[in-house]
Amino acid sequence: MRCLVADRSATSRAMMTHVLRRAAATDIVSACSLEEALAACETGFELVVIDRDLSSSQGWEWLAELRDKACAEGRLIVTGTRVSRAEVESLRALGCGAFLLKPLDPGVLAERVTMLMSADSTPESGETGDASEPLAEAA
Repeated sequence: MRCLVADRSATSRAMMTHVLRRAAATDIVSACSLEEALAACETGFELVVIDRDLSSSQGWEWLAELRDKACAEGRLIVTGTRVSRAEVESLRALGCGAFLLKPLDPGVLAERVTMLMSADSTPESGETGDASEPLAEAA
C-alpha cells in the first residue's frame, strides 16, 4: 500500500508513518508542506493522511486539488484540532473518508485506515460517512 502523510509536525508524521507501517503500508511518502505533498502526487497513493492546516487558505480548493491528484475518493483522512458541521459536509463532498481530531490516537487512526482500505467500505457501499459510522470525531 502506497501512502502519503502530510503534516508540518515531524512528530505527527512519525506517529502516522508508524501506524501506516503496522497497517501494511509498504511505501510511505512524508511531506511537511502542501507544496511537497502536491509534488509527491506524480504517482497516486492508495491512502492520504493530511493535516487540515497544511494550507493557510480559507477554502478547501487546495485539498480538492490534492485529493484529485493523490488518491481515490474516500481514501483521504484529514486531521486537525477543530471541525464544524459545515466543514464536515464540505470534506465529504471532496471525497474525504474521515476527519480525526488531534492529538491523534494511534488506535483510532489504525481503525480508520483499516476501515477505509477494506473492500467493503468503499464510498460506493455507503459505509463511510453514514449515520452508523460518523465521518468526523466529536469535538
